[in-house]
Amino acid sequence: MIKTYIVTLLVNSVICLVGGMLNPAYAATNLKTQQVINNKLVISADQLPPEIVEKGNYDFTGILSISRNTSLYDFQDGTRKDSIDYLAIPSLALSFGTFSAKISFAQDLRDDSAGASDWNDFPVTYAMKAIQWQWSPPYIITLTPTLTALIPTNAKTIKRDQLQSALTTGISFGIIPDGIAQARDGAWNLALGLTAGRAFHAYDVDINGLALNKYSSNQTANLGYTYKSVSLSAEYIHKTRWTYQGATRDSFIVSQELGYSISDRFAVAIGHTNEGSGLKANATESNFSLVNENDSTVYGQLAVSF
Repeated sequence: MIKTYIVTLLVNSVICLVGGMLNPAYAATNLKTQQVINNKLVISADQLPPEIVEKGNYDFTGILSISRNTSLYDFQDGTRKDSIDYLAIPSLALSFGTFSAKISFAQDLRDDSAGASDWNDFPVTYAMKAIQWQWSPPYIITLTPTLTALIPTNAKTIKRDQLQSALTTGISFGIIPDGIAQARDGAWNLALGLTAGRAFHAYDVDINGLALNKYSSNQTANLGYTYKSVSLSAEYIHKTRWTYQGATRDSFIVSQELGYSISDRFAVAIGHTNEGSGLKANATESNFSLVNENDSTVYGQLAVSF
C-alpha cells in the first residue's frame, strides 16, 4: 500500500496504541481512526528499505486519511454508530531517530450535541533509529524502542478525567519484506508491539467518581500479506489497565482489513473491528469473539502519503 519508510511505520504502530491505552474517551471515539495505522499503513504497506538520513540532514513525511465508520448491525433502535474520522500524522526523520505526532478529529454523525464530535488527545512520539538485521531473504528483522508523551486536547479527558499528561515507553519488533518481494511474488509481514504507560491525573477518580487508570500496557500482534497492490491484514491487541486503587482491567481489540494501493501515494481500504472487555459479566468466562452484534463496526478509508 502507501510507500513509507520502515522507521515511520514502526513509530506509527506505537502512536496508534497510546490514546486507547491512556484514556477511555480517546479509545471510544477514535478506534477506527487507529485502524488506518494499525493495519493498512503498518503491516500491509509497500514497505521500503529505511531511508538513510545523513548527520545534519532531515526528511519530512506525512500521512492524511479520512474514514467512515458504522456499526456492523443496525437494530433500527437508534443505537447504530456512525462517524467520520480525520487523521494527520506528520513525521520528521533525523539521523538519530524519528519524531512523529498524531492529529485526529472524530465527527459523530448521529449526535450533534456539544462534545459528541471533538479532537482526540495529542501524542508525540520519538523513535530511536531502528536496529535491523538481514534475516532469511527477502525479510528484514527490525527492533525500534520508542517514547511517547500525551498532551490532553479532548474535552472529556480534560474536564471529566482531568488528565494532565501521560508517558509511554514501547518496543516494536517486525519481520518485514525488502519492498521488492511483495510486488513480485507476494510477502508476509509480522509486527509485535509491547508498551508500558503511566498516566497523570489531578485525582484518582473522574468527576463521576469512577476509578481512573494509572498504569497501562498493550500487547499487539499484527499479521499481513501483500501482493502487488493488494493487502490483507489481521490484528489483535490485548490491553491491560491498572487503576489508582490497584484494580486490573483487561480488554481486547481484533480487526481485519483488505486494502488496495491506487498509486504510490493513494490507498483505500475496508475493514472490520470488534472490541470488548476481556471477561464476561460473570468475571470467569472469556469475552473474546471475532464478531459481536453489539460492538462490531465496519469502515472504509482513503489515505494519502506525502
